[in-house]
Amino acid sequence: MGDRCLESTRIEIHHIRPLHLGGSDNLENLVTLCQEHHRCLHSKQA
Repeated sequence: MGDRCLESTRIEIHHIRPLHLGGSDNLENLVTLCQEHHRCLHSKQA
């Protein structure tokens, strides 16, 4: 994911620090990702 993604229609919000690990819904803990990159990120975290 080093290059910028050009997807602009299937955008999701990702918690940098997951809620179950003490993260919050504050903007500082959120990032927008396209659906595909969001899925890839979570598959790497498993």
